[in-house]
Amino acid sequence: IAIDASPPSINVLSEYENDPRTADKLIDGVPYTCDELHSWLAPYDQGQDHTITLDLVDSENDMIPALSMLRVWNYNKSRAHSYRGVRRLRALLDDLPIF
Repeated sequence: IAIDASPPSINVLSEYENDPRTADKLIDGVPYTCDELHSWLAPYDQGQDHTITLDLVDSENDMIPALSMLRVWNYNKSRAHSYRGVRRLRALLDDLPIF
């Protein structure tokens, strides 16, 4: 699985350089959303699209795996940070809305 995000992380901001909260953490197999080291954090720009793209094609075998479930965990560090995270979500599969 390949992942791409826009914006990629908060490292695009001048005050951040090596923040570990990058998009690859979304598929690292650790669904513990209270641990910042296993989350993605990107700057919010009102009116701009914030996207995550997953390429599910197995490039070694040129096969497309079956997709049976999509599970989404939202940002969950603490109650004090409850205003963070995704408010609205749209999921597309082959450019067709599925959620």
